[in-house]
Amino acid sequence: MAELVNTSGHAEHHSLVSGQAWVDSPAARRSKSPLSLLCRALESGGKVMMIVGDVGGTIRSWGTKTRVALKMKSNSEGRDVLTPDQILNKVADAKSVGVKLNFDRIGIFEETMKILKAMSGKIKFPLWLNADTDNMEDKDIDKFLSLCTHNFPKATISIGMLHKGQTLRFEEGYNEKLVTQLKNTLIRNNVTQTVAFPVKFTKAVDSVDTLAALKDVQGITDSALYIYSGFVETHGNDRLPNARKLIKIFGKKRVYLDTPDYVYKKV
Repeated sequence: MAELVNTSGHAEHHSLVSGQAWVDSPAARRSKSPLSLLCRALESGGKVMMIVGDVGGTIRSWGTKTRVALKMKSNSEGRDVLTPDQILNKVADAKSVGVKLNFDRIGIFEETMKILKAMSGKIKFPLWLNADTDNMEDKDIDKFLSLCTHNFPKATISIGMLHKGQTLRFEEGYNEKLVTQLKNTLIRNNVTQTVAFPVKFTKAVDSVDTLAALKDVQGITDSALYIYSGFVETHGNDRLPNARKLIKIFGKKRVYLDTPDYVYKKV
């Protein structure tokens, strides 16, 4: 299988699904631009499965006019950042990987739509549009889903479990109310295309019984569970049995692990 690569061009510390990473050395990362690193990732001989990036930007208004400047968010210091159209054009030319774009503001997504629609003839690769909804109002989440279903029916789409103002305690899993909220949001917006459900590993393993309900969402016949985490989290062996149960419920082909390699190897 293959690796998840972020828009700074190098492999994340964790992998998507499985496999050994294509990873630049720290020295190489310091000496190369994000664009050259991205090009190298795209030429990695099939090791890269998907390019992932957070789309950000600035929105400025003057009277009745609004100007939006898009850029890919980066955790790199002192580097020029890439723009969404640079990422999309490079991937379109490579014809070997997919793209996952994350949005936390509806205005940024609407502006990115213009690029996606202008490139519609070139988008022959898998496209995944994700809304990080922790700080989004319900009306903006509805708008995101409506725009996706009407403009990008072949894309995989996903929204977060939490909406603006909602939080979970440190050791609290995804309760029935949140799962029902997610299902109802998708149903209300007549979503029928492929959907991925993003859930945090440490929360998901404590929510096996409630997350099972996501297998049955009215109108959706193709869905998957996307389990993510980071190195700073605790992945004790006591959590692995529940992780295995969750994978069994959804099926190995319908679960994507974006976790440290040692977690993947144990589940």
